[in-house]
Amino acid sequence: MSSLPSGLRRILVQLGKLVSLRFLAIGLTLVQTIILTRVFGSETFGQLSFALSVSALAVLALSFGLDQVMMRDIARAGLAGLTRQKRWHDLSRLMLKVVLCGGIVLPLIGLAVVLGTDIAPLYRVPLSGVLLVIPVVLLRKFTEAAALGAKQVMRSILGTQIAYPGLMVAGALAVWLAGAQTGIGNATLVYMLATLGSCALSLVLIWKVLGQLRRGGPATEGDSPGQARLMVSGWHFAFVALGFVIGQHMDVLLMGIMAGPHDVALVRIAARVAEMAGLVRAIAILQYKPHLAESYGHGRIDQLQHQARTLAIIFVATGLPITLGLWIFAEPAMSVFGAEFVEGSWAMRIYVLGVFFTMVCGPSNTTLTLCDHERTASRIFAVALAINFALDLLLIPRLGVLGCAIANMSSMLFLGSVSALYSWRRVGINTTIFSLLTRRAS
Repeated sequence: MSSLPSGLRRILVQLGKLVSLRFLAIGLTLVQTIILTRVFGSETFGQLSFALSVSALAVLALSFGLDQVMMRDIARAGLAGLTRQKRWHDLSRLMLKVVLCGGIVLPLIGLAVVLGTDIAPLYRVPLSGVLLVIPVVLLRKFTEAAALGAKQVMRSILGTQIAYPGLMVAGALAVWLAGAQTGIGNATLVYMLATLGSCALSLVLIWKVLGQLRRGGPATEGDSPGQARLMVSGWHFAFVALGFVIGQHMDVLLMGIMAGPHDVALVRIAARVAEMAGLVRAIAILQYKPHLAESYGHGRIDQLQHQARTLAIIFVATGLPITLGLWIFAEPAMSVFGAEFVEGSWAMRIYVLGVFFTMVCGPSNTTLTLCDHERTASRIFAVALAINFALDLLLIPRLGVLGCAIANMSSMLFLGSVSALYSWRRVGINTTIFSLLTRRAS
């Protein structure tokens, strides 16, 4: 590590600190899933999973990607510098005008549709619950993005990744210990309370960051592309914001429509277990995101290449042993959630292959979005999404849960390889693990 630049050494030291926190979050999430399936059963868990997927996609759309635009701008200019820019004044007004209004009005319309029609009667209760708290989830999403842009990574993940699963576990255990009904009503109530509590903690932790953004003076520096162009940039971010999990949410929704809650639960658990291969990747991306944006914003391409190469090494070095372990011990891993989940073992194996391939490709799609090529990234992602959707429609009726996994893996192969190709063409950065060979050859 002594041969690394001091700035990069500092990042790696901070990354080491994040590992312990992230593993706590991983443990909590695993415990949360186990307890939810054990307390509420696969049917109720499948109903809640369907509603949570609807919520995730709704929050993605209603954020308009402006949280990611804000994060990138804060990382490049700093809190004090950004608040003096005309760009920030336009962006903040846009967030208030579009996100605040849309995040309240549209969920209420959705709630009226769910309660007033016969659409998805099996999922009416959990859908009603998640629609009611969508404004809260949006608020948490934007506060955490502000903290990430300010390089306060640990604080940015505490609300969603520590407090939320912890509160879900506490709520589920309270239902069990009280001997209350373990139906979808109480499961939805647990989710709503956990969401409110985690959002409150997020606000408390980064109140100073939000205060600095609110205290910005008059716009005296820089030009702004205008609210319309900021909105377009945000929309492109919105297409890629869910990253590796978007296909899994699509799988859950289509499985819920074309099959039933039990198969939804199998897909949800198989995808969640496969995500374990990318545990450290998630930590590293959170830590490096603002630094990648900063390097590109200041024209330091060599530093950007070094950061991308370091990320690719971290991805593969940590992901390969977990991938092999999950492939070999798929049945025991799935049986942790209950005997009925073992039948999803082969689906999990296929999911994990898709996850590992994206790690081989490195931070390809992230590099595009942070280096002013979010339009290209969103187009690639849209095609990957279309591939996933088309294959789901084709394979779910024939192969069920296994078809979902094949569809997801196919979309991941496209997303990783094409994003890596365009990162090289547009940014001049080789994000893949094979950049090590290029370095040695030079």
